[in-house]
Amino acid sequence: ILDKFVAHKEFSKSSIVIDAYEMLVEVASEEGRLQKDDNLRMTFFNQAVDAVKKLRQYRKDQASQDEIDLRSGDVMVRKMEAEEALGLKEKAMDTCGRAAAMFQGFLMARAPTPEYPVSKMTPAQLTNLERCYSTLLPLMAKQGKSQSALVLEYGNAYLELFPEGKGKTAVVNAMNQAKAE
Repeated sequence: ILDKFVAHKEFSKSSIVIDAYEMLVEVASEEGRLQKDDNLRMTFFNQAVDAVKKLRQYRKDQASQDEIDLRSGDVMVRKMEAEEALGLKEKAMDTCGRAAAMFQGFLMARAPTPEYPVSKMTPAQLTNLERCYSTLLPLMAKQGKSQSALVLEYGNAYLELFPEGKGKTAVVNAMNQAKAE
């Protein structure tokens, strides 16, 4: 029903379409999370990712587009969690790697540099960056020893940038797991 609504030309430029796409992301990923059938689960998660991509075209500023990019990774994390809950360990690890790659790509493109230091970043950009680190590091830690050095490197960068960040517990736990590997 939401697909038909957002496709209707009368509403295509309306802000209500944005709300519909937001709902579509949530509904499709939740349906995918609950789905035991592989094909249906994949269909729902693909619909969620497609809705996220469509949302991006309505976002004009960089921080809003960045937030949408992070949501694509969030959909992958939900897919991984669904696969874990179903006992599909191999698929879950594959999805974990793909989700981590999405967040790592974001981090590589948005991390502070000498040319664009933290002092030039907006609060929204910093929020997205902090969220990226705190989501990425537990995913990388799940991947085991092969990612341990990067978990520690990124974790130290996170702690330097966000010493009181919302994701500090997740980051510290990921770092401790990497140290134990």
